[in-house]
Amino acid sequence: MNIQRAIYRKTVVVKPVGSDLANGDELLQAYQSIIDDSPGATNRYLLKIEPGVYYIGETTLPMQPY
Repeated sequence: MNIQRAIYRKTVVVKPVGSDLANGDELLQAYQSIIDDSPGATNRYLLKIEPGVYYIGETTLPMQPY
């Protein structure tokens, strides 16, 4: 079995902080911090979202391959 493991430059963990809306804001801020740091093939990030309800309204959260 050939298992490929990705090496991540940074892991960003998002935890619930209160209301569904506050959790959603926290998630969006974490996502934006990754985008601002220019992720790519040599600058990989892992976004770990802990269990909870994250309300982001009509906003989309397009996950990047890196």
